[in-house]
Amino acid sequence: DTHLAVKEVVRELMKLNIITLILGGDMTLSLAQYKGMAHSDVMLDMVMVDERFTFAENEESAAPDIHDYLFRIFTDRPNRISQFTLLGYQTYFIQSRDLDLLDQMKMNSHRLGAVRDDLKEMEPIVRDADLLAFNISALKSCDAPGYAFPSPNGFFSDEACQLMRYAG
Repeated sequence: DTHLAVKEVVRELMKLNIITLILGGDMTLSLAQYKGMAHSDVMLDMVMVDERFTFAENEESAAPDIHDYLFRIFTDRPNRISQFTLLGYQTYFIQSRDLDLLDQMKMNSHRLGAVRDDLKEMEPIVRDADLLAFNISALKSCDAPGYAFPSPNGFFSDEACQLMRYAG
């Protein structure tokens, strides 16, 4: 199972103080990465760059999917998320109840337009992240044409590179 393997590899690399970079896959690997990092008593700052998200639970499947991986991260016990920030979301892709829930949980969120207006403001947020997940769907479809659900809106590739530079 890919998720179990990612979790175990991340756990072992963390013990050796090796920074883990996962390329490819879908956003459910964020759950596996989180579980690998959450084994200790350390609290984690998580930044997710995505055009959409949901806190829905998929009760039909035991395996995480792209619709419930955040629900699984936030309901994990003990929870090791001290700070969560969502960057680049697009309001028309998100249900208002999910944004309200983020707000009630005192989590940060920044719309795509606000991030693009002043990308430099995101530098401390991204730099301090222990776990950064970047969904390719957050890019404009012209910059990421292979994505299954393309959108004409999103980050330009140079903006994504700048965010990754901050992370590095």
